[in-house]
Amino acid sequence: MLSLLKVDLKRILKSKLTLILLGACIITALFVNGLYLVMKEMGDKMGMTPEDLMAFEAMLNGKTIISSSFSLSNNIGLIIPLFGALFISMDRTSGMLRNKIISGQSRTKIYISHLISSCIFYVGLILVYTGFNALFAVLFLGYGTTFDSKEAVNLVFFLINGALVFVMSAAFATCMSLILQSSAAIAIVMIASLFLGLLTSALTLITSENAQYLLYLVPSYGNTISEIETICRIESILSLLIFTAIPTVVGMVIFNRKDIK
Repeated sequence: MLSLLKVDLKRILKSKLTLILLGACIITALFVNGLYLVMKEMGDKMGMTPEDLMAFEAMLNGKTIISSSFSLSNNIGLIIPLFGALFISMDRTSGMLRNKIISGQSRTKIYISHLISSCIFYVGLILVYTGFNALFAVLFLGYGTTFDSKEAVNLVFFLINGALVFVMSAAFATCMSLILQSSAAIAIVMIASLFLGLLTSALTLITSENAQYLLYLVPSYGNTISEIETICRIESILSLLIFTAIPTVVGMVIFNRKDIK
């Protein structure tokens, strides 16, 4: 198991795609913060009333940028799942996957190794993006609110919940990459899943309190709201764990029975 994981992690660390995505994370974080800064400056010149200007500028701060960093519906959140899935599938297209099976490696261990390395790849990239987003946001825009103990708890939740969003995405990508034969099919499925994820953003328009308790069971919804109750945090995390387990179990069962060509 450890030998498989070392091989998979070494392939990730040596890949040019990893370096390209790391560069994209830093450049995108700088671009997003620069865009927010320009918008903030423009707000002063748009002739808004003091009340409207205050509300407008309240959205253009470090807290807003950090809380949106883990979203699967914008910026790097759209790029990592797609390229990550194609990256995983390269093990199959290059023949390495078949060679692992022929050499006597357990299919379950192969699957778990791919899953763990994918999670490290996904979460590592999004943490780099979030880290640079936070750095640039604090330098350029300020955090936007008093950073007290309550705010620290909210931030910790966003980090945990956000990381789990990308663990879930990595689990789904691993499932698709190891059971589908075609890279084109993998790309189509991943793009379709990303469009489905975009609908999550529309859920924030629902104002019914009772409905929102149910909405936290929808994966990634928890990271669209700035302040939520403890019960909703638990619901959100449990939802992500469940939606991580489903593709993992399904993918592992199919992969163990599938004829690898």
